[in-house]
Amino acid sequence: GGPQELREPLARLRRLVDVPATLVMRLFDCQDVHHTLSIDQFAQALGLIESYVFRRAICGEQTRGYWQVFANLAYRIANERPLESLKVGLACLSDSYGFPSDEDFRKALEERDIYHKRVCFDLLDRLENHGSKEITDTSKYSIEHIMPQNEKLPPEWRQMLGAEWQDVQREWLHRLGNLTLTGYNSTYSDRP
Repeated sequence: GGPQELREPLARLRRLVDVPATLVMRLFDCQDVHHTLSIDQFAQALGLIESYVFRRAICGEQTRGYWQVFANLAYRIANERPLESLKVGLACLSDSYGFPSDEDFRKALEERDIYHKRVCFDLLDRLENHGSKEITDTSKYSIEHIMPQNEKLPPEWRQMLGAEWQDVQREWLHRLGNLTLTGYNSTYSDRP
């Protein structure tokens, strides 16, 4: 149920985290009862919560105690300025639950193991469909390593990677630049 414009943002948020129900219900209250939150603002608020949870997952930040964070944010929502009070609440979170900066998020995306993050598939799906008018259904896709995970890399791969191929493979294997979504995973094998 709910307005069409909120279905996809709510579904994405539900896939990422299951604890912001109190906060989402508080926003619904501002939208439906107090009429101080437009549907567009509601979608922006959901996007902020999604960004918060997603950035923290990519940066490897703790997730324990999110229920308390979201409950506190819900409590801070002002009926007359719900979106603004959410933004202020997110900006004022303590260091251990802070909103990762663009710089920290970019660094984590570039340098961290993304493959083993629970949000890896969601990240690749969003990249695949960002700005697209025709959404690709990736539900049957799998995550593929472009440079193979195989410890005994074929000679062609070793040659491409150079004399230190094992170090290169170890460093870059699970990073974002080596990952893609595909429906043809089993047919690619370890071919160069």
